[in-house]
Amino acid sequence: MLKRASRPSPLLVMLIALTMSCEAAEEVTFNAGFLNPNLEAIDVSQFNKGNPLYAGSYLSDIYINQNLSGRLMVRLGQVTDQAEPQLCLDMALLNQGHVNTEQLTPALNQRLQDPAECVTPEQISPELSWHYAIAELALHLDIPQSLQLRADRAGVPPEQWSWGEPMVSLGYDLNDYHSDYAGQSYTSRYLGLNGGANLGNWRLRHQSSLQQGDQDEAWSNIATYAQRSLPDWRSRLTLGQSWSSGEFFDAVSYQGINLGSDPRMLPESQRGFAPTVRGIARTHAKVTIEQNGYLLYETTVPPGSFVIDDLYPTGYGGDLQVTIQEADGSRQAFRVPYAAVPGMVRAGTTFYNATFGEVRDDALQGQRPLLGQFTLQQGVSNLLTGYSGLSLLEEYSALLVGSAINTSLGAFSLDLTHANLSERDSSSQGEKYRANFSRQVTTTDTHLSLTASRTSNEEYYGLQEAISRLYGQNQDFTRQWHERQRLDLSINQALGSGSLYLIGSRSWYWQAQPDETSLQLGYSDMLGNLGYQLSAQHSQTSTGQRNWLYGLTLSLPLGSRGLNGSVTMQLTHDPANGSQLQTTLAGAFGEESQYSYGLTASHQAPQQGESVSGLGVNGSYRSSHAYYNGSLSQDSQQQRQYSVGVRGAIVAHAGGWLAVPELGDTFAIIAAPQAAGAKLTGWAGVTINDEGYAIAPNLTPFSRNHLELDPQGTLDTVELSTTSQWVVPDAGAAVPVQFATKVGYGLLLDTRLANQQPAPFGAQVLDAQGQEVGTVGQGGQLYARVSQLRGQLHVRWGGEVHQQCQLNYQLPADAAGLSLIAEPQTCLPLTADHQE
Repeated sequence: MLKRASRPSPLLVMLIALTMSCEAAEEVTFNAGFLNPNLEAIDVSQFNKGNPLYAGSYLSDIYINQNLSGRLMVRLGQVTDQAEPQLCLDMALLNQGHVNTEQLTPALNQRLQDPAECVTPEQISPELSWHYAIAELALHLDIPQSLQLRADRAGVPPEQWSWGEPMVSLGYDLNDYHSDYAGQSYTSRYLGLNGGANLGNWRLRHQSSLQQGDQDEAWSNIATYAQRSLPDWRSRLTLGQSWSSGEFFDAVSYQGINLGSDPRMLPESQRGFAPTVRGIARTHAKVTIEQNGYLLYETTVPPGSFVIDDLYPTGYGGDLQVTIQEADGSRQAFRVPYAAVPGMVRAGTTFYNATFGEVRDDALQGQRPLLGQFTLQQGVSNLLTGYSGLSLLEEYSALLVGSAINTSLGAFSLDLTHANLSERDSSSQGEKYRANFSRQVTTTDTHLSLTASRTSNEEYYGLQEAISRLYGQNQDFTRQWHERQRLDLSINQALGSGSLYLIGSRSWYWQAQPDETSLQLGYSDMLGNLGYQLSAQHSQTSTGQRNWLYGLTLSLPLGSRGLNGSVTMQLTHDPANGSQLQTTLAGAFGEESQYSYGLTASHQAPQQGESVSGLGVNGSYRSSHAYYNGSLSQDSQQQRQYSVGVRGAIVAHAGGWLAVPELGDTFAIIAAPQAAGAKLTGWAGVTINDEGYAIAPNLTPFSRNHLELDPQGTLDTVELSTTSQWVVPDAGAAVPVQFATKVGYGLLLDTRLANQQPAPFGAQVLDAQGQEVGTVGQGGQLYARVSQLRGQLHVRWGGEVHQQCQLNYQLPADAAGLSLIAEPQTCLPLTADHQE
């Protein structure tokens, strides 16, 4: 009688794990007679050290002193005078454990490089211990510190980095926006492109955008460059069009060469920085973000508060110009500071950055002044970091020196920049003083950040000001916006169960321009499930216009099975323009929240004129190939707006091509043949496709990334040999990750020997080709995964002929999943001619 089950039971899985789990443990002697007193003695010596180890090579996770270190091929070999297979060390494994091989004898070093030799841990040092868990394919190696090189245990050595495979990719972001108001219509289309190609260690990248309106069209080539890592220098080399580092000088777009340290290659490194942009839209609005005249980002947002936190880093400096274009054609504009305080580095650490090339700026009317820039940071001690820099144009130079100090009162930095600008008939020079302060007060949970700068006179020009002054078309405008001093303040304070924040910025100019001020104050907290936020914003523009905006936001989650959402009410008041109330129902649904929706009702009461009410709807869908979104709104004054958009990426690689909804700079191409339907754990919507591929869209370069496949959703005839792997990618790499699969039919049957006794516990099961396909559990229960509906299995529990047998099996034509054969099957003895 044959029965079928879709998946093995938990009890069966536990049984199989117990029978296959092996590690080198303390020796325990078994009496074979206890297994079955009526059966001839079975060779159970392989279990004397826990569960059996078999000689061979295994791709394994390596744990050094209980810390995962990577993955290598591990060899277990038979050694004279040892009954059990022993660990055979080689140079790759010792390097993984940071063993100082110079301490070893020349003879041992020579043997370690000979694949025919088996150098055991005991031959290196009696203090070096190991055990191998064959069920997890994991080697645990304990190495005393005296044998190791001095190395940072948190770092990943370059030998373990994966450079990836050749590929070509194209990311796209397409948006179409249309509005009608008072007989006037406006249409805007935006296309953002992020292209890439990898070959060996080189990464080619391109970023550009196309913006098309009713009357004009503009193509912006943001950057095109080739880049590669230099592991020995812990640096990156960039050739082409990119942005200079703005950590100490103004960031500028250039065409040339850059060589600089990459802190991501070091343990506990600082990652790239880009600011978060926050704002409030009155209607379904188009938001654009520019830096130094280049369009970086464009999107459509629904009415209410919005947050944009996925900008690509373009350097540490250069304020972002944010424009909100409402459906009625009105515009709001503000600046977001984009600057980073020069940070301290560890004692003995050196960071450098050098750029040489030509300045790229469309406002220079084709002029390409030469640019040279160099910065250096040196960790002098645990308390002091020194830094310096030099920035050069053909008629301009700036020299910077400074230091950062870590004290119990907080971190301070102070620097001085001396600049000299030469024109045809005159020259000017001046200094800029800059101070930074940052402190985290643990007792009060307060974070304070303050930056202040001041120039010595009107003759000082920063790098961007010098470019505009020397090569720009409107020099009077440059003088008009010549900054005298600036103050930036940020405070985050825990207050009760909530959080209070204050963000402010003020700029003073040498000419008779009004000061510019920006101030944001807010408090947020929870009352049960109800979240609320109070906010106030104040700004003073260069024209002297003062703006105030007050807000109250209430948010209540609405949870239900399969449908998660929230209701948000936002009340804003602008003394100059009146009040507005918006109520939004938004949420997501679907197995992986792939669908999202939003419904908005608004009412605006201006200081003058009629009140306006409106309704809007927006939605999005994340498929396995792309991300789609759309919005539609209309108000009582017949103002209408709609937008549609799609974004995603296409990747061509050695195994074909893939379309995905998102793609980062560093990613993994996962191959799991015939495992269609398997999901990547922790990555919503990432599923193995019919061709056996998927993409993990974002990996952290130079760090260990864990990838795990969930086999639920695969065919019953497919089994994953392993479900998790670790990868350490180079920056920009497309890392191939192979998950081996077994395709066949699960088989569970009651196996009896010729004398009707159960087949021995722990016996190996092999197919007709001699490949191990299963094992025998307790009571003679045999589990195997076979590739054919009918065939022959070989059962072996020792090296003698009488310790082997064979049996035939037959599965139905429609077999799937796990087939259970209830009737006992007889395993017939082998003759000497059939001995394996």
